[in-house]
Amino acid sequence: MESNEKYFIHKDDNNLVQGFTAFNLCKIFFTVKQLSIQSYSVIANLNKLALDHNNNLFNSIELLQSNYANILLT
Repeated sequence: MESNEKYFIHKDDNNLVQGFTAFNLCKIFFTVKQLSIQSYSVIANLNKLALDHNNNLFNSIELLQSNYANILLT
């Protein structure tokens, strides 16, 4: 480690003291950030899929109600 490099101390969940350089902290941050962005993309796709499914279900229910009403009228 260079003498002018800042060193951050962190205590993890197991009360173990760990040292991080600014570079290591940036690597950790961007790795987590990248994973969260990928997760967001997957969640967004699942939300769109669920919305499409709900719209299809709603349209099917409307069609069934319309058909049932037409049967009662005849």
